Amino acid sequence: AVALAIKIRHLQFSRTAGVACCAFLLAYVEMAVHYGNVQPLVIAWLFLSLVLSERYPARSGILFALSVTFKLWPIFFLPWFLPRGRRRVIAFFAFWMAVLWIGPVVVFGPAHYRSLLHDWYLTAGRAGTTYTEFAYFPGQSLRGILLRYFTPIVPPLATFPRINVLSLDPRTAVMAWGAISSAVYMSFVVCLLRSDKRKLWAGDGMAFVLYSLLEPYGVKSG
Repeated sequence: AVALAIKIRHLQFSRTAGVACCAFLLAYVEMAVHYGNVQPLVIAWLFLSLVLSERYPARSGILFALSVTFKLWPIFFLPWFLPRGRRRVIAFFAFWMAVLWIGPVVVFGPAHYRSLLHDWYLTAGRAGTTYTEFAYFPGQSLRGILLRYFTPIVPPLATFPRINVLSLDPRTAVMAWGAISSAVYMSFVVCLLRSDKRKLWAGDGMAFVLYSLLEPYGVKSG
């Protein structure tokens, strides 16, 4: 993915810099593989989808559909395919999404598959709407920061210090995160759609930073 990005975008990076980038990522890839997390593949698919979007829309659409199928969060990047020159990707994305999401019916049957989707929806919804942090899953995103510093969260261990400077209701902190995230996201999308086509690659890079800040649970390895 890194090599293709350098080649297609005509970026000026030496071979040493490319190796250094991959070496920096290696520890997090190893961590994800150790715990059986598909996150590195999803990030690579999404990154490649953005890189290939203007020259190879069919491949880009397939990769985008794969990333959204394995992890729902890449749907955050859908507006990045709306600028002129990338819109053909959406048609391929919609087709392959339908194939990937309907295909399991053949394996599980309609009733069982519907039950699996329902269970997944409840689990994902609970993770995003709970008004506290998971003790084993400290979030590094805006949501986690607001909860840690502005609400009286009980630390997972008695030896951990209480670092909150305010004692707001957790629901208030989560609602503030939702409002701020929505406003920042929509503002950035508007700027993206109004920007010069030649600067889209900068928006692609910023999108990953923006997602890490706004997602419900941004872990260090992400």
